Amino acid sequence: MPLMEWKPRELKHLRVLGRSTPIEPLNLFWTGSGVEFDLRGGELWAEFEADYDDLEPWFSVLLNGHCVLRQPLERGRRWLPLLRGLDASKPHHILILRETQPMPTDRSTCLKLHALRFSGELAPLPPPSCRIELLGDSLSSAEGALGGPQDGEWRPIWFSAWQNYGRLCAERLGGEVRILTQSGWGVRSSWDNDPACNLPEYYERVCGVAPEGAKGACHQPNDFGAWKPDVVVCALGTNDRGATNQPSRLDERTNRLFKQEKDDLQPFENAALAFLQKLRACNPDAYLLWMFFEEEEVVLPRLRAAMERFQAQGDARAELFLVPMMKPSGARFHPGGDEHLRVAERLSAKIAAILGLARPE
Repeated sequence: MPLMEWKPRELKHLRVLGRSTPIEPLNLFWTGSGVEFDLRGGELWAEFEADYDDLEPWFSVLLNGHCVLRQPLERGRRWLPLLRGLDASKPHHILILRETQPMPTDRSTCLKLHALRFSGELAPLPPPSCRIELLGDSLSSAEGALGGPQDGEWRPIWFSAWQNYGRLCAERLGGEVRILTQSGWGVRSSWDNDPACNLPEYYERVCGVAPEGAKGACHQPNDFGAWKPDVVVCALGTNDRGATNQPSRLDERTNRLFKQEKDDLQPFENAALAFLQKLRACNPDAYLLWMFFEEEEVVLPRLRAAMERFQAQGDARAELFLVPMMKPSGARFHPGGDEHLRVAERLSAKIAAILGLARPE
């Protein structure tokens, strides 16, 4: 059977994953961005374009729920063979995913999918049971999900979308997930008190965490009407806690010193409340779930207070969801794949209960 070439958006039965724009090529901005389809054919190629100064992008290919290919990309535009010799008489469920988060410190880092080349045809995909949006930091970027405690380099190799608890959660539910995460970032600042590194400030843009003009950035407003999540999961706050143990830092935008103080976390509580209000404004029909760790003692009381204030404003479709702390079983003292699977099991059960879905096995 001959190979035919298609642009992703030309394919009726292909699902684009992650925030994107309608222009070609398909720019995979966030971790977990990519394409999903059922291929009834024997061979598959993809035409990628990648660039970076230091932090190379990685991608993975999942075949029928199993990761069969994972690799970094060289600079430039080229065709890569992904799969050959498949049984063309039956459909094969395929995901092509960006493994790595946006890299704001590397203005050249980008990953684009220009085209697919395959034999056969795409079968219709079943509609997702639900749509989940996940917001977070390095834990939700799955930094360290691959590798082990002996691996300490800060490199893209340790990031993983296919091992990410958000993707695993959606898989268990038969749903679709979008992941917006940035290592070291928080609600008010980064772990080292940089107030420019807060995810809420950039949430309304397609991919604003990378600086304007960077190849992996897109500062245009996100179209919240085009993809409506059933549940928004926010898992921020760990780095705000970390910032309380770090020295103050000069805010280059105001030329003032910035510091999150452990004995004065009212500004953090106010920022968490403001983000909940922004999430509701952007997602009027979604259930808002702020996921955090039950053992945390510094910012958790303030998260409770922020959620209570938000609920007191008449919003009953929001709650704080506590899980046990993720253990540092992976690279860079971060959770490994075992911990991501554990959190995925808890989160999928919670979302199933909220939405009235069949409880995942």
